[in-house]
Amino acid sequence: MFKRRIWILCVIVVLILLTKHFWESKPKEDLAMKPDVVNSISINQDQYLTVVANRSKIEDKEEFADLLIQMYKENSFQTIKFSGDIRGMTSVNMRVYLQREEIEGHAPVMIVQYGKGVGNLCKSERIIAIEY
Repeated sequence: MFKRRIWILCVIVVLILLTKHFWESKPKEDLAMKPDVVNSISINQDQYLTVVANRSKIEDKEEFADLLIQMYKENSFQTIKFSGDIRGMTSVNMRVYLQREEIEGHAPVMIVQYGKGVGNLCKSERIIAIEY
């Protein structure tokens, strides 16, 4: 009877450990490389974001800008989740830094402007400028 209780207890512990392993949302390695918004300011219908790339170098800046815009549309940043009223924004300006420590006292590695009615691109929705 005592051995049976020990076996049942061992099986329960193993099931709990397996459940915890499979229920983890995302591996830490994936989160370390994902860009993230660390600051958000809205002025009128313009959104200003400070983005950390979480990498040592951005290989293809156009591709990275597309990734940021896709993440903005899907509202899939880790730290900040936007409310439903982001659909009314006319432009989004993203200042991108490689690491969080570089925000204070350093220039951004790139600036991405995206939206409607900015510059000469009225009624179109796409990347407007990538500054290096």
